[in-house]
Amino acid sequence: MNDAYFLYHEILKEFPDEKESGYAKTQIGNIESNLDFILEEKAQLVKEKYSEELQKEYIENIEKERKQRLDKREYDFNNFFITTGYNFEGYRIVKYENIVSSDIVIGTGFLSELKASVSDILGTNNMAFGNKIKTAKQMVLDELKRYAVNLDCNALIEINIEIVTFANNMIGVSGIGTAVRIVPAES
Repeated sequence: MNDAYFLYHEILKEFPDEKESGYAKTQIGNIESNLDFILEEKAQLVKEKYSEELQKEYIENIEKERKQRLDKREYDFNNFFITTGYNFEGYRIVKYENIVSSDIVIGTGFLSELKASVSDILGTNNMAFGNKIKTAKQMVLDELKRYAVNLDCNALIEINIEIVTFANNMIGVSGIGTAVRIVPAES
């Protein structure tokens, strides 16, 4: 995994504006999502190469870098724009990065099925299914946001969410959108 991380960074250096860079950024983001692994790898390398004093200093810097990265991701995740349209009023798109997608499959469960059957017979609303679908949609949106943040984007446009039912009482929710970077429009 460590080799892959450095390989993707090399691809970014070689092809900063090419199609390959979007894929490389996605893969780097996926790898960096597992920051504990990277931290452990860096700490191991430091222990093998440096004295105790330098090890302590370097590991403190690694921890600081990890916290900054996590804080930036959290900030980006919480200050994110999403639309089913093609733009945001008062903002302009400065970069179209890549298409991102997410799929979630959830089981409805026996009790939900029983409640749905009763609701069907009585002709009433079934909140159990509705809540499961709502939860799955939110999971899809959160995953799309994470992928876009990993690409250094702060917005998603053209969001489309589809719901599919499968055999054995399974519900699939699929989402797709375009990850973009936006900035406030000049007045």
